[in-house]
Amino acid sequence: MSKSREFILVIFIGAFISFIAGIVFNKSICLFINIFGLPCPSCGMTRAYISLGHLDIKKAFYYHPLFWSVPLILLGYKNKKIIYILGILFISVWLVRMYLYFPDIEPMKFNNKAIYVRIFNGLKNIIK
Repeated sequence: MSKSREFILVIFIGAFISFIAGIVFNKSICLFINIFGLPCPSCGMTRAYISLGHLDIKKAFYYHPLFWSVPLILLGYKNKKIIYILGILFISVWLVRMYLYFPDIEPMKFNNKAIYVRIFNGLKNIIK
């Protein structure tokens, strides 16, 4: 199997798992927030594209200021330099958004029903 087919397969498997997690947890389709409780670096991307689809560019930038970079990632996934630069940019924007908005403002809300949060709280209650 070629590298590009493997890449596409991984994306589809991740999307399927995320979709199932969204149904089970009834919160978000993001595996990261459903497992850890924290928003992921691409949190708000779906809402940004929905806003863009409604031609509300200001709201799209609010939900995720890097929504425009996804086509660059998809087109340049073989170019490591582009991926590294965009990865650093995503993490930088994520840190700023976590500082400004976490844990109470959408889309940077904390998920109290996340798997690790439930496990931690259960262990904390047992230890008491």
